[in-house]
Formats: sequence, C-alpha cells, structure tokens
Amino acid sequence: MQRFIELTIRRGSSLASLERHDPQDLIVVLQGFASYLPNDMITAEMALKSAVEFLNHAGNWLNEKPTTLLLQTLKKGLIYEATVGYLKTNPDAFTREQLEAGVLAEEERRDNFRHNMRQVLQKQNREINGRRRIQHANDMGFMREALEYAKEAGKLGEIPVGCVIVKDGEIIGVGHNMSIATHDPSAHAEVVAIRKAARALENYRLKGCTLYVTLEPCAMCAGLIAHARIDRVVYGAKDAKTGAYGSAVDLGTVAKLNHRPQVEGGLLAEEAATLLTDFFDKKRHG
Repeated sequence: MQRFIELTIRRGSSLASLERHDPQDLIVVLQGFASYLPNDMITAEMALKSAVEFLNHAGNWLNEKPTTLLLQTLKKGLIYEATVGYLKTNPDAFTREQLEAGVLAEEERRDNFRHNMRQVLQKQNREINGRRRIQHANDMGFMREALEYAKEAGKLGEIPVGCVIVKDGEIIGVGHNMSIATHDPSAHAEVVAIRKAARALENYRLKGCTLYVTLEPCAMCAGLIAHARIDRVVYGAKDAKTGAYGSAVDLGTVAKLNHRPQVEGGLLAEEAATLLTDFFDKKRHG
C-alpha cells in the first residue's frame, strides 16, 4: 500500500506509462483497484462501476479509462473470468478504506509541506531584500518630478498621477495618466513611463531602475513592474481602493511571482493626496 501512496505524486499518469517506468508500479496500482472489488463473484457491470469509483477516489491521480483498468487487471491475473462474471485470484493485502485513508493522509502531508515551504521562501525573500535595500539621496527630488507630471495630467483633465523612472541617477522614462486622451484604460502613468524607459534602454528588462509614482500602483501596474524586473518602487499616497502593495491587495506576498521589487510608500504622500482630492472636488462641483 505504501508504494501505491508514493505513486500518487505522479498525477496524470496512465497505466501504460506506469508499466514503462516500472512494471511493478502497474501491479501495485491494479492491486489498489482490486481492493475496491468484492471478494465474491462480480458482474462486468459491477466491476466497471468499481473501476469508476476507484478512479474517482484513491486513483484520482490517474488519467485512465475504467475499461482499460478492468482489462489490465484481468490481463495481469489479479482477477479471472468465471462463468457469469469475475473473481479475485488472491485475497487483498489491504482494504479500500485503508487505502483511501492512506492516500488522504499523504495529500494532507504534501499540502502542509508546500505551505511550510512557501512560508520559508517568503521569509528568505524578506531577509534577502532587507539586506540589500537600496537607498537614494535624491528620492525627494525624483518624487517632486513625478508630482509635476501629475499636475500636468490634472491640467489635461486626467486623474493627476505622475511617474518617473530612474537608472544610475538619471531619469530615463516619464509619464502621467493618459487614459482619457488616448481612449486606453491601460495608459496609467506607470505604464507610459515604463514603455519610454524600455525604449530608452532598448530592453524590456529594467533592472537597476527605481520607479517613482505619486499614487500606489494598481494590480495591473504592479504586474507590469514585476515583468519589467524593476528593482525598487517608491510611491506617494496610498490607494485604498486599488493599491496593490498592501492597501487593497498585496502582490508582494504572492509566492509565485518571480520578481518582487523593494517597495516604499508615503514619500510626499500629503502633496500627492491633495492633488487627487482637489481634482475630484473640482469635478464634483464644476
């Protein structure tokens, strides 16, 4: 039974692939199926029904047809054809209940292992990022540049969000919201600036870059930042509705993301928030 439980890691296997890997693996699986069959005479219809139950429970990791399972069990001699149905050749080494309990316990063990590994990896990432935190003396100056682009957006009737991207102390990409003017819902300040920076570097990877933006990036922009491999993100005001760095959601805690930038919020947050508040007040009372 233990060998059967170990084989469940090979999700999507067929009986043929199991036999190619090791003929004994096939026998072990067929023995597991046999535990679903009664010890007395069983009709072909009942045997197929038992095959379906096996594939839906202890054998749910297999990619196989019930008819193939039954024919292989017959072919390998674990059951034999009698006058009106099938009989087992030998008594079972374990019961169906024991097999299902063993498989369930193994699934729980693997789930716990994956959960613990995710926690370990997240802790390691936090420690690594903490050791290599990047500092820039001119953070305030670059954020003020972003605020100027945000003001420009407001003058054009766009939501006042501005962004600049810096590499080696120089601005290589700038942008502000342009969704209304371009009829493009993706034309956020970060997207515009990232596209310009990528063209400037002639590279879609923006390693070594810091992105300054006046409002916490949304999930779309945070995803793009991860794809671009931007090292550091500095934002001004939090966005409780759509902020993706801890306000509405926190993409930084998603274990499957293959890149996590260093993120710092709150720089010139009051000025950035005031721009947004004044803009929407004018909209409401204009």
